[in-house]
Amino acid sequence: MIFSTALNDSIADTLSNIYQLLNVVQPLESASMVMGEAPKTVFYGDTTKKERVMLMGDSQCGGLRYPVYSYCALNGHKLLATVTWNSSTTKNWAYSDTLDYFLREYKPTLVIMCVGLNEILSSNMKSRKKYIQTINTKIAASGAKVFWLGPAAWVKDMGIIQTIKDVNGSMFFDA
Repeated sequence: MIFSTALNDSIADTLSNIYQLLNVVQPLESASMVMGEAPKTVFYGDTTKKERVMLMGDSQCGGLRYPVYSYCALNGHKLLATVTWNSSTTKNWAYSDTLDYFLREYKPTLVIMCVGLNEILSSNMKSRKKYIQTINTKIAASGAKVFWLGPAAWVKDMGIIQTIKDVNGSMFFDA
């Protein structure tokens, strides 16, 4: 966990320095996209519909990109990008331009959202439900489907996991 945080911070600092050096405004100061050469592993498998997948969410995404890549490769899908927004919440994703930007840029057919870790101790689930619904609406408006991975809670949560599950039903996996 410490390594992935340091790596993401390093990438964010590098991007910030590049934007300063070029004297241009960073399009989205709140998120950093981590792309890298995918593992060169051969997988066999097929599904009837090949999805264009984008993994998005809080800092958990940095570590999840490899198993998501493996899932995609095994099933004939393509992982387009992993967008990691450290310390983000459902409110950040619902009301910033970050989600809209990456949906337009990559045009995924399936978005895997993994957010909620920073809301484990939050108790206002009414507002969180609204944020989750807004995220889902934005993704649906782009033409993509959404699947939610629950946060890897280190303590008993105050309701965020159940709220995500209630909103998403079978399109939710409790990690």
